[in-house]
Amino acid sequence: MYQPSNLDIFKHSAKYYTSEKTAIPDFTYQSADNADLQALRTGFKLDSIAGTGNEVSKIINLLHWIHYLIPHDGKPLILNPDANWNRQTSTTKEDYLYNYMAKNLYRIECLVSSEYDSESPVTGKKLSYVELLPLDAYNQAPRKAEHPSTKSGVTFINYKTNNPDIFWAKPE
Repeated sequence: MYQPSNLDIFKHSAKYYTSEKTAIPDFTYQSADNADLQALRTGFKLDSIAGTGNEVSKIINLLHWIHYLIPHDGKPLILNPDANWNRQTSTTKEDYLYNYMAKNLYRIECLVSSEYDSESPVTGKKLSYVELLPLDAYNQAPRKAEHPSTKSGVTFINYKTNNPDIFWAKPE
């Protein structure tokens, strides 16, 4: 019996619902004046790497810099277990992208606040995530959930929306 691949399922999934009005916090960026960010900027000489062009050319220069820092030779890339979600199985880049990621790709999730060292576990920290889901995605509810971790002391707050306009709203 024919079973469509995860990628085929993703390609034919239902669209989003632009009238949905789930309330989520505004996305924010940490101030560029933050001491940790300044130390990274200075330590890695990011201004000289980015160059003097417009914002887009600076971003491209930084992307190229990162690209050339990572060794690659065109052979199949084997992801080590630490790079894999279950931390147990090595897999190829292709298997990871076309099977695992295709199954989960339509679920886009990000932190609500972009800041230095945001995901390090510190007791009392609250991390808020927002997830964009198409209408036929699994686990649509609850729209907001809080999960305190007794192990790390961090509280995770998760918001879900089907509205790409809410998810992709430009920060103020």
